[in-house]
Order: sequence, then structure tokens, then C-alpha cells
Amino acid sequence: MSNDDFDDEELEEIADQIQVGDRTEGARALERVISRARSEGRGEVRQVLKEEAMAARLERENSEALDHFSKRYPQMKDSELLVDAAQTALRKEIVSDLKNAGITDEYLAPVRNDTATLVRAHGSARYNGANVRAPKDLLDQVGSTLAREFRIHPVSRAPAETVQMMREQRGFADRDAREGRYEPAAPSVRRIEPQRASQQSAATRTAYAPSAPSERAKEHVRQMRAARGFPPSGY
Repeated sequence: MSNDDFDDEELEEIADQIQVGDRTEGARALERVISRARSEGRGEVRQVLKEEAMAARLERENSEALDHFSKRYPQMKDSELLVDAAQTALRKEIVSDLKNAGITDEYLAPVRNDTATLVRAHGSARYNGANVRAPKDLLDQVGSTLAREFRIHPVSRAPAETVQMMREQRGFADRDAREGRYEPAAPSVRRIEPQRASQQSAATRTAYAPSAPSERAKEHVRQMRAARGFPPSGY
């Protein structure tokens, strides 16, 4: 099937219905494509469906990555300077990926400053199996660049993310974290030491406390007091 079977307006309408329409509209658009493609063979139909599915997946990944980035760096929305810097950093990362995938400077030169074109080229490279980074990984690197150059930092991690990170540092399995099985931490040394000190102090006082005098000692004291003329004591 060739694009000559559809005029430009029809193609744009079908693309809009599939990408941004609801399920019913998307299904009808695909039905139009399939009906037109049947005469060209089932192989062509499968290719069309594959391309549409891949395009939808790439669009979803781009949107999710951008949403994740905007939540991590909310200060971006208030600064045109940071937005421009982020786009510059993104273009550099995409160009680096495409060059590693075998695209030469000659082909990249005309679009080096065109963010939208580079994003589409990067998506096309991923679609065709090139070893390039996912959108989220690209934007994470952009965030690191901005943090280094402008001293901005992502917002604090969510509590669940912090707990997960701490568990990974301690060697706990991810499965336990997902299922909510958290083991209580051992008491800290600082909390144990005062208790031990208190116990040791009590033991020391007990060991050195004076014992009650024996009968022999009492008698000895009475004799000494009588020899010196003192009255009997209360023993």
C-alpha cells in the first residue's frame, strides 16, 4: 500500500484519530486503513498496524518521560533560561545517541538546532532497533547537566522511593518492598549505651554498699564503749 491511496488531509485525519482520539475513533480510523490495505495483501496490513502501534508507544513514552521530568524539576516552568538550557542539553544528548548509532555529522548538521526534528529522528532510530537511550534516561541526564551547571536540584523523593532506596542500600529484596514487608531496624548503639550505663551503675552501688554488722562486731563495739565510759549504744 502506498501513501498515494490517501490524500494528505485523509492521512492527517487518520493519524489524529489514532493518536489523540478515543477508542471508537481510533478503531474506525484503523478500519479505514485496513479496508484500503486489503487489496494490497495481509503483509501490508500487519506493517501498518505495527507502525501505528510503535508510534503510539513512542508517543506515550515521550509524554511519560516529560511528565516525570517536569515533576522532578518544577522550577523549570518559571524560567525561560532553564527551558532553553534544557532543550540545548537534550539536543546534545540526542545527537550523541544518534552518532553512536552510526548517523554521521553530515546528516545531523542541518537539524542540530531543531529539537522537534531530533526527537522524531531519535524515536525513529529506537523504532528501527538502534541502541539509543529511552526518553526518560535522556531527560535524567539533562537534569544532571542542569544540576551541575545551574546548581538546581530535583525535588525531594517521595517517601516510598526513599524507603526503597534505603532497603536497596541494606541489601533487602525488591519483592519485600513491593509487598510492604518491612523489618524493624535494630536499636541504635546510642540508645543501648545509656541503658547499659544505668545497669552498670546500679551493680556498682550494690557491690560497694555497706553490709549489716555481725553479732561479734556489735559485741566488740559495746566492750570498747564500756571501757571508755560511754553509755550502751542502740545496738
